[in-house]
Amino acid sequence: MSQNQNQNQNQNNNDDAENMNVSFQDLEVLPEIPAGTKRLYCSGNKLVALPDLPEGLEVLLCSHNKIAALPALPSTLRKFICDFNEIEILPALPASLEELSCSRNKLEELPNLPAGLAVLNCIDNELDILPSLPRGL
Repeated sequence: MSQNQNQNQNQNNNDDAENMNVSFQDLEVLPEIPAGTKRLYCSGNKLVALPDLPEGLEVLLCSHNKIAALPALPSTLRKFICDFNEIEILPALPASLEELSCSRNKLEELPNLPAGLAVLNCIDNELDILPSLPRGL
């Protein structure tokens, strides 16, 4: 194997180790999230809750579940998609968050939105009022 092929193989292995994809597997409980996971994909299951999330997580996609409450979000999270759940309250949003999609839940209010938030989708909730919107929105 050439040096470039070996480097590409190592990069692919690192990418796989940073991704956890358990979407559409009919899960009611998530398996243990490995240390070093940066991207967690768990949409389309029957999850009612999420475990504590690892620090270092950057992307969390958990749409189309039955999640009612969420754990604290890691300070490194950049993208959070939780559409089509039963979430009533979002936890505090990390300053690193750039994209939030929380449509079709049971939210009555949103927490303070981070200044760097560039994408917000929160349609079809029970929102009466929005917090101050960041300039980038």
